Formats: sequence, structure tokens, C-alpha cells
Amino acid sequence: MAGDKPFKITRVDSQPPRGNQPALAPSPPVTARRVAPAAATPSAPPPPRPPAPLAETVTAPAPVTTPTKKRKKTVAADRVGGQFRTPAALLAFAGALTPEQFSVSYNLRRGDGWWAEFPLAPEATANLILAAGGTPFGWADPVWIPLGPSGAPSSVSARNPLDVSAWKTVTLIETLVSAGLRSVSYAPAMNLVVIIPGGLAAFVLRRTMAAGVSVTITPAKCRSLGGGKSSGAKIWSVLLLRLHSERPIPASLVYALSGQPYTLVGVQHGQETTRLLVDVRLRPPVPSHLLLPLIPQDETWVLGTPDVGHWVLETSGAEIDGATLLVCEQNFVTPDLPATAPVLPKPIAVQLIRSPGTVRLDAVLLDDSELNWLRGFLMTCPLGEVGFLLPGPGAHLLMAPGGLAMTLPFGIPLTCIGPGGLYIETGTTFYPPLPAGARRERFGLDAATVVAVTGQHAFRFRMDSLVPVWSLWVGEAPAVSDVMPAPSARYIEALASRMKTPAKPLKAEEKPAREGVPGGSIDRPALLVEAARLELAGNLRRAAELLEQANEPGRAGRLYERAATGD
Repeated sequence: MAGDKPFKITRVDSQPPRGNQPALAPSPPVTARRVAPAAATPSAPPPPRPPAPLAETVTAPAPVTTPTKKRKKTVAADRVGGQFRTPAALLAFAGALTPEQFSVSYNLRRGDGWWAEFPLAPEATANLILAAGGTPFGWADPVWIPLGPSGAPSSVSARNPLDVSAWKTVTLIETLVSAGLRSVSYAPAMNLVVIIPGGLAAFVLRRTMAAGVSVTITPAKCRSLGGGKSSGAKIWSVLLLRLHSERPIPASLVYALSGQPYTLVGVQHGQETTRLLVDVRLRPPVPSHLLLPLIPQDETWVLGTPDVGHWVLETSGAEIDGATLLVCEQNFVTPDLPATAPVLPKPIAVQLIRSPGTVRLDAVLLDDSELNWLRGFLMTCPLGEVGFLLPGPGAHLLMAPGGLAMTLPFGIPLTCIGPGGLYIETGTTFYPPLPAGARRERFGLDAATVVAVTGQHAFRFRMDSLVPVWSLWVGEAPAVSDVMPAPSARYIEALASRMKTPAKPLKAEEKPAREGVPGGSIDRPALLVEAARLELAGNLRRAAELLEQANEPGRAGRLYERAATGD
């Protein structure tokens, strides 16, 4: 046929020469001839071909070489890591694992955030890391690359590798101490444990026995959690009281005992007796099945409020009945007051702790990356008109007069607690509680300053840097010319000269009223800016009045409500 290429014929039973045997000369290839078809006469049959030799050497074609493509980095199928912003987020992910998953070897680190590494399948744990607020990573020797929700690397993962080899290795206990505990309400219980200094024993015994609660006392010693026996950690003596009642112990008694200095009222966690004790007003950030395997058999871990701290407790004596220590005194002698100057106790470090109850979203704290996301998110949202931004070095505050009234899928939500422009992370509160005067003095609040406090950092902003949020995407307006083109001016002059009577100008009282109050106008953007400044300064009532003038009754109502309740 036309277009056929040369070909070779080889016997099926032919074999290539082996060893030093000479190879037979190959027969010349037979080339097909191109025959032009006749119009009406059939073509003659082709001549017979010569017989092929008994053996023939076939020359194999040279292999075609194609340039090899650079393969993408693949991640290990049995190793996953997660980067978290806070230790609480890391522990939230650890708490979502089953006991079997957590029992395998793991690695925790602290550097640019918090790091957890487990020998688990990425496709089974990537979504759990994302749900806890972290970023999943897969191991691509020698670095980690980000993963998507499915556990597979995305198209841009190789451009954002992460090396955690230089990060500091931490233990689960160090992570727990850094994260803190979460607040809960007291759940009535019939068995509680109270740890007190020896000087409070008489007071506690009288209060508990007056409430019909039986008490046993055991001498004990405690040291700070995380300090080993041989690390030189300070050890002090305490009394371990076990309370038992046939009915739930009253909440009034529990809170009366919890208010005593260096006192902890704890409830047992786990199945084993007093292996893990937690303050009745708190709960651990991870399930007890993650902590119990870490506790030695001869120790008890005590987790308390920030002013009490976390301890390791070891009993040092026999248990006795508390009733035997009560002695009725016949004469009471009032001791003389010391003549020396009083010594105030050591101040307690103020911390943010979780606070149950309703929350209100007033602002959002953003970093530099999230600021770019905000621009695309708000370009089509109503918040772009009433929102304002306080930019800062590495952190930016997004707010709106009367609250945001919407949630963002990124950033740290904030609630304004005052006085003035003091914001704290939504769902938290100060422990110990800070009155308004203390907050104003400690955070240096004034009419020109805004402060945002989160669980990890505090940021200060200047109110004079307030800009509308639409400035993130709205550029300069094009140049506008107010000069009429010459042809148009000549046309208007000619048209006016042909008119019989000139147009009579309207009097002032006949001019149509513009938008706003009759006969006047309002500058809505200026009213929104001033309302935002007044809200940051704490003048909620005046800010609400300006929002009413700017036709924002909903936002004005929220400010009136905050002003009435003092929030």
C-alpha cells in the first residue's frame, strides 16, 4: 500500500547467536513497491519473494529516550504532624484521638507555635487537626509540607515546607501547664477532696462537720508539677481531707472552702482513687485517659486555679478521723496585734481563663496573612461600608460601631469589656477578676488608646490610625476635569442666544430637599467614623445617637443596650 515503510521477515524459530558463534549475515530487507492502479485492468499479481535464510539476526531499534519529569514529593503514609497557634488547640486535637491512637509514640515541640507529631495516617487525622484550629503536615524527608483536608498535599504545598528540627521538645505536662484549665460550674458530688495548709484545719473541720459531712485527714507533701524529686523543687507540707456525705455536698460549703488561701477543693477524675484531682470549678483541656497513664502509681496530680497552681501530692502519714482533732475551748484569748508593719501577700499574676455564658462579637484581631484574606472576603459584604480597621505592626483590629454582627472564618474574635477600648478574647475573662479602675491603670488606657488582650499576647493600637475597611481594596479615584470642552461651550452659548426668555433661577425656599433632614443633608461616612471613635473611647450613648442619624438603628440599639447594662 502507498506510504508503507520497509520491513523485515524473521523466522519464528530463529535464535540470536550465543557465545563466540559467528552470526549469519542478515538478508537484505524487502521493500514494498508502489503500484499505480489501472483504470479498468486489474493489476498483475506481485512476483514471488525469495525464501528467507534459516537464521537471521534482527537489529532492534534504538530505545527512544524522553526527558524524565521531576516527581512531586510524596508524603509518608504513616506519619502526620500538626502546627497549632496555642497549646490549648494542640490539646484539643490530642483529646480527639482514641486511647489506642494516643498510646503510640508521639513528639511535641514548641517554636513558631506548638507542634504535635504522631505515627498515624494523614488521611485519618488531617481533618481532626483542622477541626482543632491547626494546620496538618505530611513528612516529605527532610521537611514537612502542608496537607489538605483529605490528607494529600496541595499543588502549592512544596512551596511552603516546614522544618521543626530546631524547635524545643516539650512534654505533655509542659503543654498542659501552658494551656491552663477550663471553667465549669460545680456539679454536686457526695465525695470531694480538700487540700489545705495545716493552719486552716480547725476552720475547715468545723464548717464541714456543721454541714453533716464526715472528714478524714491524711498528712501529705506536695511539690510543683513538672519538678522531679531530684530537681531541687520546693516541697511543703499540707493536709489531705476526704469529704463524704450521704447526700450531695452543698455548693455553699464548696465555694466557702474554695475561697480560703492556698486551698483546693477537688473532684476525682478517672476510675482509680485520687490519682488525678481537679478543682471543682475547672476541667482539664484533655480527657483523663490521656493523663492517667502519665501519673506514677505512688503519686497524685492536683490541677488547680492559677493562684494555687498544679502540684504533685504524696501522702506522708496515716489517715485519721477528723472528729478526733476537734477540741472545745472554754476560754478564748484574743492575741495582740504585732507592732511591726504589715506585709502584703505576693501579687497574683492575672490571666485569661475560659468563661461560660453568652458571648458578644465586637471586633476581630487579624495577622498580616489574614488581612489579605479579609480584603477578598469583605469586598461584597455590607460590613465593608461600616467596618473600620486599626492597623498595627503584625496585628490589626477590625471593628464596627455597634459590633460586627457577623462572624469571620479567620482571626481571633474579641469582646469589648471596657473601660474605653479594652478588648479581650471572646469567651474569656480575667482571673482574678479586675475592676474597671484596675483595668484602666494596668493596661494604660486613655482616650487615644485601644488594647486587645488574647490568651498569648496583648496589643496596643492608636485611635488616630483608624481607617475605613474599604481602604483595603479601593484605590485612588480617576482624575475629574471640571472644564467644559470648547465645542460644547459654543453650542450652549448659541442655544441660549436663541431662547426668548432665560430660565428663572429657583429661590432658596423652592430648591428640592436633599437626602437627610428636610432642607439639609447628612454626611453618613463622617457620622460612622465619629461613632466608631466615640465607641472606642467609651462614650456609647453619643455613639448610638450618631448611628441613629446615620440610619443605623440596629447598631444604635446594641450600643444603647451596652450602655444600659454597663458592658
